[in-house]
Amino acid sequence: MLLAIDIGNSSITTGLFAPELTVQKVQTHPLKTPSDYADILREILEGKSPDGVALCSVVPGHTGAVSEGAKSATGKEPLVISHESAHGLKLDIKSPEELGADRIAESAAAAELFGAPVVVVDLGTATTLNFIGKGGIYIGGAILPGPVLMGRALSGETARLPEVTLGAVSEALGRDTTDSILSGIIYGTAGAVERLISEVEALQGETYRVAVTGGAHEHVLPHLGRADYVEPALTLKGLKLIYERSL
Repeated sequence: MLLAIDIGNSSITTGLFAPELTVQKVQTHPLKTPSDYADILREILEGKSPDGVALCSVVPGHTGAVSEGAKSATGKEPLVISHESAHGLKLDIKSPEELGADRIAESAAAAELFGAPVVVVDLGTATTLNFIGKGGIYIGGAILPGPVLMGRALSGETARLPEVTLGAVSEALGRDTTDSILSGIIYGTAGAVERLISEVEALQGETYRVAVTGGAHEHVLPHLGRADYVEPALTLKGLKLIYERSL
């Protein structure tokens, strides 16, 4: 039994493999005390005692408190994923220490589950693309604002554009301001993702399978021309994979 914890910019996602996966989320902000996180995790565990804990974080200010809370709740020292613990994934990039731990976990999972070459499209707070070449070699990627972040930026940096709630988009032609914003965000994200994949494929001279994940994937997925695999729990499964490889 494993407790996997993914500390993201918007949500802290927990996955309990017991052995089936149960996923729960809490808001990342505001930061809580280690004792608070311990109480939250005990409630999630419902008396179960995991054999280990694996954790990845893109919010450095939260890592210590959540890790300490997890240790208190489980009695286990969490394995905190970094570029130094990317077991089975080779990082052929500049400054591997800058690569987000969530990107490491989901890339490892995609290569294992779907085979390489594969690109992971993570549609979260940020939209990230992660390219894994033959032999499980992480060769690089791309980062752009995620759909929700795009909407907030438009409303926050303009005088008259409203903040929108992500939803279904029936066509690219917006008939009012809200639909126009949604069209730009959803179709724009889908188009950017497809263009980036095409550019990298031309650069590398090979075709990549496309694995899609992330909290906003359900909004963008219907408009993506390419999506071979959809796995919302890809990061959590990557944490489990890396933990097992570390034993």
